[in-house]
Amino acid sequence: MENNQEKLKPPIFIGGIPKSGTSLIRTLVGLHPSIYGGDGFETNWFSDDFLNNWKNPNSKKQEWLRKWHNVKIEEYHIIKNNSSSGVNYFNNFMNYCTIRGKKYRWIEKSTDNLSNYDMIDNHWSNFIFINCLRDYKDIYASWKSKSTGTLMNYDVYQFVDRVKKSYTSILGSTFKGNSNYIEIKYEDIVTNTEINLKKIINFIDEEWIDGLHNFRGNPKELKKVKKIIQSKGSKTSESLSKPIFTTSINQWHNILNNVEIDVINNELGDLYLTFLNK
Repeated sequence: MENNQEKLKPPIFIGGIPKSGTSLIRTLVGLHPSIYGGDGFETNWFSDDFLNNWKNPNSKKQEWLRKWHNVKIEEYHIIKNNSSSGVNYFNNFMNYCTIRGKKYRWIEKSTDNLSNYDMIDNHWSNFIFINCLRDYKDIYASWKSKSTGTLMNYDVYQFVDRVKKSYTSILGSTFKGNSNYIEIKYEDIVTNTEINLKKIINFIDEEWIDGLHNFRGNPKELKKVKKIIQSKGSKTSESLSKPIFTTSINQWHNILNNVEIDVINNELGDLYLTFLNK
């Protein structure tokens, strides 16, 4: 196992504000034959289940993680016994699954990776970070109309506060100029998929595979969510069961009111430009 780990390439983390296209990017990049983890499970590796409770095999997140990646309890104990911390356990877990799947690196998407950029920077060397950007008005429109969780109950002021707090970690870091950091706009990936996916694949130093961008939907993920998470699924999983679509661009025109539009433009306009002009 240790010898095989030495052959692995650095991991890829995807982060962004919820509903900014993180799941789509994870799915597309995860289609590459060298990469493990392209199907959707937000591990939330930075949560208490990993940082403080990683030795407890009965926590809900740990059970979901093992079921999602088809890791038996005996394998879990071996990984756990060879780990020194929650972050180290998560890294060993993903490395184990990657090697077992005969892949060379793993990808992980939790939207709050953005809030934990400094922790990623402290624990992984030469990692890749993909920051997904999207028009904040369209993001909030998706929170209002396509979320099935707590996000749908956020008012515009809570939304703005959540966005600002999400960027605290990365804005306090040295991400500007980092060779391991790339930004991808949701609008670009859905309107010019091949060009922008090639940009990512080139950035992460992988070979382009012809037809990689021809995503026609993956209904298996939705079924897996329903079976393992034991829920009705999610709007994100439903969207990923279909081919790439562009109808969500500028959806805010029909969903947001004038007050919401003004608040987002005034409060978040400069923040968006911070990334585009880095």
